[in-house]
Amino acid sequence: MSLAYQPSGILPGFNDPVHEAQQVFRQLLEAMSHPSVIVDIETTAESPGEMREAMTALALTLFDADTPVWLDAALAERASIADYLRFHCGCPIVQSPVEAAFALIGSVECLPRLERFSMGDVQYPERSATVIMETPQLTGGAAVVLTGPGIETTRDFDAVGLPDWFWSAWAVNHGAFPLGVDTIFTCGDEFCALPRSTLAEA
Repeated sequence: MSLAYQPSGILPGFNDPVHEAQQVFRQLLEAMSHPSVIVDIETTAESPGEMREAMTALALTLFDADTPVWLDAALAERASIADYLRFHCGCPIVQSPVEAAFALIGSVECLPRLERFSMGDVQYPERSATVIMETPQLTGGAAVVLTGPGIETTRDFDAVGLPDWFWSAWAVNHGAFPLGVDTIFTCGDEFCALPRSTLAEA
């Protein structure tokens, strides 16, 4: 969203909203097509509160008035973040994970169980949620082996800080395909994606 009036206290979004959003969207498509491959984002947007560069750029690109957004406790406690998203994106902030088209997780320690998000339905699997979560690091943790579309043979994924239950929950999420949530992992100005079509094994 590009508005001439900038309210006091709300940080700037993209300098060039159309072209920067197009660039970030192309990077996201590339990341979704190649699960766990790390992408660097360059953004002119200023990040509010606990949101970092990649998460902010993705929010400015993906959110609009038709995409209800849920914030975890780490982000919801900062009113400046909700104000930033409402102003720049026009998105409604919802109170329950299941209501959200997108969820922003400022700390993986606050990540709800995946089944609390919308999984879509048989007629409209695209109505499932996308969960965007900030991690301490995108590499260096305990590795799982990924297979599926966009992966020629196998690929390791070793993001740091995911809850102990995450990969067993991911197996259930993958097993529900074409239903299930998609995930995007961010760390500072980097991100990678794990679509629901990707199988992960320890």
